[in-house]
Amino acid sequence: MADLGWLENTVACSVSIHAWGNSKGVRAADVSQFSGELAAQAAKKRVSMTKRLLECQEYQAIKSRDGHAGQWFAAHSVPSLFRNGVYAVPLAIMNSWTTYLAEYQQERIILVATFYDVYLSARWAAQDELGPLYRAEDYPDAGAVADKFFIEVRYLELGVPGKLALIAPEAFVKAQAELLATVEQGKAHIESILCTEAVELVSNLRNVLQGFDDGTAKKFYDSHIQKIVEWSDLFLEARNVTGFDGLAAVAERIKAVALGCDKDALKKFSFIRQEVKTELDGALMTLKGLMEAQPTRLIELD
Repeated sequence: MADLGWLENTVACSVSIHAWGNSKGVRAADVSQFSGELAAQAAKKRVSMTKRLLECQEYQAIKSRDGHAGQWFAAHSVPSLFRNGVYAVPLAIMNSWTTYLAEYQQERIILVATFYDVYLSARWAAQDELGPLYRAEDYPDAGAVADKFFIEVRYLELGVPGKLALIAPEAFVKAQAELLATVEQGKAHIESILCTEAVELVSNLRNVLQGFDDGTAKKFYDSHIQKIVEWSDLFLEARNVTGFDGLAAVAERIKAVALGCDKDALKKFSFIRQEVKTELDGALMTLKGLMEAQPTRLIELD
């Protein structure tokens, strides 16, 4: 059997997050109430406008939670060539993934129920605020709106069906070769993006420290240090699905540097900043040496 590398070390998980849309296009006829020039441009279809249907904190709470979930999914998967919404989840953290997903789904049910309770009053407020731009047909009943909020999760099996070898041997051989080429391409993509993530984190800390020395001091947060530790831990624990030894060595190095950082001492003493900057510069040089431009394309998984 062919070595599928990172593909065998991950599970493809499709997460589709659905929601009721809170914006609607303004019809050209409704723009006529504005300035003559704007109305004229709208009539020529040179200008389009949208309106926000509701000003509602409960709706925004749902969208904010969805955004945080998307960030978590990206951070706890590896950057594959799959289309958006399909994540390559490392086997090592599969239990954490399913636990988080279940908790997120439950939290979203509660948030949607809260939004459902205030939907009617928010709709009345919109009628007052939008005035002539308000159209009742833009606002389904609360139950229909709530039904628009759901999450679809599918776990996908990737590979070449074994029975194809019996039915069409030549097609099976060709499909296997294509899969292996895709796996190799995916490996280069994963490693390149992971290196880019590390470069960004290290550069952010490096730039903050430099700011204290050249008089352009920027905000220095604990997160500048903590994010390096968290990224390194997760990479070393689970995200190194390609066996990228070079990046693993860098992850160990920058984690050790971050753990040794004392924020107050760094702000106060230039010689300590210089020592840390020297370590970070060495890590950046190694990272840039590891990075190579690779062609990428999306793998469509319907």
